[in-house]
Amino acid sequence: MRAQRLAEIIKVGYPVFKEGVGILPWLLPDSSIIQAAETLGDEGILKLARPLNLGTAFKTRSESASGPLAMTPGDWQSAVAMYPYRHVVGPVMETLLEVTSRITGAMDRIRLSFDPRVIAQSIAVLAFAPFVEAGKPVLGKIGSLLTVDNHEPAEILKSYAQAVLDGDVSKVKAVNDCIDQYQSWVEWADMLHRQSMSFNYQPRVIAVTPPVSPELTGVLVTMLKEREAR
Repeated sequence: MRAQRLAEIIKVGYPVFKEGVGILPWLLPDSSIIQAAETLGDEGILKLARPLNLGTAFKTRSESASGPLAMTPGDWQSAVAMYPYRHVVGPVMETLLEVTSRITGAMDRIRLSFDPRVIAQSIAVLAFAPFVEAGKPVLGKIGSLLTVDNHEPAEILKSYAQAVLDGDVSKVKAVNDCIDQYQSWVEWADMLHRQSMSFNYQPRVIAVTPPVSPELTGVLVTMLKEREAR
């Protein structure tokens, strides 16, 4: 496999993917994703993909004769349009930002009842599972546990986070135990933790100077109201 081929694919394709799936411009900035891909390199990306059986497809694409730079913007847009889960990416990422902010702000209280690493890994699974076929079974079961429609992954993530914030030990344990039944997701979450711990920097989730927009204003107002209510 050519050196850093997957990192090259991400570098070229991520901006088109981000726009195509509706991620807000200031959320998950291009520079952070590209830096993370370059830091992981092809080997790290494949390790992270392997537990969910994504590695073979990624490797095949990385070895394609034409390569990512030969694809036109129209080619990338067509590829994104064919991605079956594109409609849930934006809502899940926005919900992830919201719930992680709330949980981080309440961490001193939360750690009295829960292991922060277990909570972080469960949130990672719930945030990524909607984007791959391997996520359907675990989301289906967790949706039933939380009495949330499993076709609304952002609501599943929000419901789990609320259980954490409410200190609902039984509900949080039930979700964590459910994830533990899926060895591939346990391995993926553990690999994600180990890979992220190897970074010598903190990737930015929000751009340094996000533009003032109705969406951003709404998120900030919600966060301020929740902070005042605590």
